[in-house]
Amino acid sequence: MKIKYLPLAMIAIMFGFPLALLSGIAYSQTSIQALWAGPYLQNVQPNQVTLCWITNKKVSGSASFWPADKSSEKKQVADETVTEFHRIHFRGLIPSTFYRYRIDGSNRHYDGEFRTAPPTGSSAPVQFAVYGDNRTQYNIHAEVIKAMTKYSYDFILHTGDEVADGSNLKEWGRFFSTAEPLLRNTPYFPELGNHEGENPAYFRFFNVPRNYSFDYGDIHIIALDTNAPASEYSRQESWLRRDLAEHKNAKWKILFCHHPFVTCTAIRGRREEAARLLARLGPILKTAGVQLVFSGHDHNYQRHVVNGITYIVTGGGGAPLYPVRMDTPYVKKAISVYHFCKVDIKGDTLDMSVFTPDGKMIDKTEIKSR
Repeated sequence: MKIKYLPLAMIAIMFGFPLALLSGIAYSQTSIQALWAGPYLQNVQPNQVTLCWITNKKVSGSASFWPADKSSEKKQVADETVTEFHRIHFRGLIPSTFYRYRIDGSNRHYDGEFRTAPPTGSSAPVQFAVYGDNRTQYNIHAEVIKAMTKYSYDFILHTGDEVADGSNLKEWGRFFSTAEPLLRNTPYFPELGNHEGENPAYFRFFNVPRNYSFDYGDIHIIALDTNAPASEYSRQESWLRRDLAEHKNAKWKILFCHHPFVTCTAIRGRREEAARLLARLGPILKTAGVQLVFSGHDHNYQRHVVNGITYIVTGGGGAPLYPVRMDTPYVKKAISVYHFCKVDIKGDTLDMSVFTPDGKMIDKTEIKSR
């Protein structure tokens, strides 16, 4: 599973902040590997995964991994780079296999587990979760995360706005500490929200481009930056068409982004903004056979169907809720409530269930591949 991205001008990441000065964020122990954030997993593929963590001071890092049922096959991967931002790549893994890992060099165990992706093109069942817009209501975000961890997932998609201010490191620390029970064991794929903005923190934490795509079995997933200015539209659209054309044989094509293509939020400006996005990109998605689109930005849950494509608004991760009015022609379900989406794909059938933090199912839908 190779991440593909829209070529961009070089992003200058000038990151000189002293993590150790952030009181109340770091763990209390003072070992060489005292973590400020993490561990968290990214870029899962059939034969590799990336383990990330952030320390309170600049140190070298290493981690061990092994098949979950074969601890005798433990291997260690070291990175001699002295840094606060640690990325260890576990390679040579077996597809569709459970592994355990441990960050080395600490008097506290930082460990977790993950499952590698199935071979590209495989029709193996896949389960993943989608949510977004948690921002700064940490207690609600924690409730959403707790509910999410009652299930297991192959990966997580986030539709943006992890924080309210992308330059506020304390907010980022709270995001990571709140989401840690989920991110420790589940590979995480983010997309830019408007609140992360242009701050380099997002790119340093997640090391992903603005626009990228990846394969997971017979699913092709696209992360699209809907914050792009008009000057970038032509290049973004060319990239999107090319990416979809290169994956035209994928059974499932799913896109996630921050801004909705369709909305019934009771805010006029939001509806006008969505209509413009749908007019610009909707025809490209229809022509390419995309079946499902996830977005956030509007703090509620919505499901719409336009030209055979299901559009989901999932902005219920913790930010203050927005009211809805079911007065638009495409809406099938809309409710102002905190929630997350759980998606199960088996062959030609996709089932999506939507849950509130107290476990109540507020929507369920089935989509067939075309």
